[in-house]
Amino acid sequence: MGMLNYAATISLDGYVANSNTDFQWAAPSDEVFAHHLERMSHVTTEILGRRAYSLMKYWSTVAENAEHSAAEVEFAKRWLAIDKVVVSSTLSKSNFWQTGLS
Repeated sequence: MGMLNYAATISLDGYVANSNTDFQWAAPSDEVFAHHLERMSHVTTEILGRRAYSLMKYWSTVAENAEHSAAEVEFAKRWLAIDKVVVSSTLSKSNFWQTGLS
């Protein structure tokens, strides 16, 4: 049996997005981003809801765009390499930007 480690980014009142569904309040500093990059080296699978999945689509094109930092490109590569499980009753498989998602 494997070990399960999990993390969630939420505000103290339990919300991920603000009232306008904006997630920018949680944009990490360089130090926090470096921590996430290191964490990704141990991640094999991400479990996401529909909104988090839609938000993370951003990383599917980062490696192709020269305006991003080396750390952002590395995070994008690691993100794209892991398995993803999307838990949603409203998202159909045809909405996935990447094949192989469960």
